[in-house]
Amino acid sequence: MTSSEKDASKRSNSKETLRAIWRKELIENVKRDSKQNCRDLNETTTRQVQLDVKRSFSNITNKDLKQKYQRILQQLILNVLRRNVHFSYYQGYHDVASIFILLFTDIEKTESDSTLAVELELVSEMLYHFSLLYLRDFLMSTLDFTMDQLRVVPKIFAKLDTEIYETLFGNSDPKLVVSAPVSCLLTFFSHDLNNTEQIFDIFNTVVENKTMSWVIYIYCLIIVQNKKTLMKSVEATRDSFLNENDFVNINLQTTFYSKIDDTDWPDIFSQLNKQPKTTGDLPDSINQLSTLNNSKLGLFERSKVKLSLLEKIMKNEFKLNEKLHCTSSKNLASFSVSSTIKFSIAVGVSALIIGYISSAD
Repeated sequence: MTSSEKDASKRSNSKETLRAIWRKELIENVKRDSKQNCRDLNETTTRQVQLDVKRSFSNITNKDLKQKYQRILQQLILNVLRRNVHFSYYQGYHDVASIFILLFTDIEKTESDSTLAVELELVSEMLYHFSLLYLRDFLMSTLDFTMDQLRVVPKIFAKLDTEIYETLFGNSDPKLVVSAPVSCLLTFFSHDLNNTEQIFDIFNTVVENKTMSWVIYIYCLIIVQNKKTLMKSVEATRDSFLNENDFVNINLQTTFYSKIDDTDWPDIFSQLNKQPKTTGDLPDSINQLSTLNNSKLGLFERSKVKLSLLEKIMKNEFKLNEKLHCTSSKNLASFSVSSTIKFSIAVGVSALIIGYISSAD
């Protein structure tokens, strides 16, 4: 067997191992004790799904193959959204769904619609359970519970590296929301990474260890690993911003995107395994039904979690979100024009900083 054949075999075995783990955790360990419902989706949601799907699988160069994957992805997302009246689609959910497609669809089977139909039914069930367990904060009608999760970021930095914490948050407003990691959080890094196997590993560490908090830990550990780059960015921008919010988020964003391709992933996962599976005492803003509170909710006290319980929690969290934030808007595009302008300026500043850091290196 050639070295390339050995590598292919290793990847295949790894993929089969992941499939077995996800089937166990997301199918076998969920007691399906509720009836499967199906609702109609509004035109706006369907159209947004279609637009997002068209942008998916950009790394697949074979046009016919890409279209096959896109058709499966669209059907998968629509299947899952129809299952629960309380699910609100968000941009980034298609990135999450595409990872399930890539793991459970074999290229050699794409010519057989019957085979794909069986796989699609399995993956739909799996993604539905995954969404209830780990994505329900993001599937609300507003982004508020998502932003609440990001309030945990300073707390984690305080545990991992006191110098970074003091530099970024030592004098900051306690109400500061660290928005820089929002894409990584919503998509489990599937929007920001190009290496599919690395993304599989991130998803798997959440599924196998039954903890949502490790997604946030991974982001913070990447920043800690690139502390030197962060400090250079801080030095370059110390007097560039009028408010603490821009200072913190642009420095984090600059560090993350300038170094993400150089991440030492074995070290990240080694450090991750040393961290607790919960973030400890959560900020008061984190609602009691959040995915960060899965352990406190007793979801994993028994060998199997009841689907009816997950759906009930989703329903109650949806009601809580509507009650607390009935006037909020979920769509990121609905931010004010001034916010959009600020973001555009921030992107430009980030590009300049990245150039400065690169030249300094």
